[in-house]
Amino acid sequence: MNFLGVGPLELILVIVLALVVVGPRDLAKLGRDAGRFLNRLYRSPAWRTMNEASRELRNLPNRLAREAELDTLKRDLEQTGKTIQADVQSAGDGMQAWAPPASRPAPPPPRRSELAPSVPDETPSAEPPAPPPTPPAESPFAEG
Repeated sequence: MNFLGVGPLELILVIVLALVVVGPRDLAKLGRDAGRFLNRLYRSPAWRTMNEASRELRNLPNRLAREAELDTLKRDLEQTGKTIQADVQSAGDGMQAWAPPASRPAPPPPRRSELAPSVPDETPSAEPPAPPPTPPAESPFAEG
């Protein structure tokens, strides 16, 4: 089990060295002073600034990737808009090829007599009227 890169045997060695160098009586005072120092360090503005800078540096690659992707999407959108605009322009040019030129008036539509003068005008004849309904035959079961 490693804690902050220090294994159990290394931790025991540091404790033994602290006991030998400082002594057992002053070890409690040293621990208390170290705690106060760390508390002041963590509450200081310099520590907050360092933490914020560290967080921004860790998030920098993700932020740059997001911004690059947004630039790519914007470029793709502009390219698609240009493509659509070119397609609409070409469709308009194609429609102009079918339209009559503006310099001369369009010819009037041909008359029916000009289309087929030799074909007689055939109109469908009226159908003969339907015969009147016949009365039903008398039934042998009818009462009367």
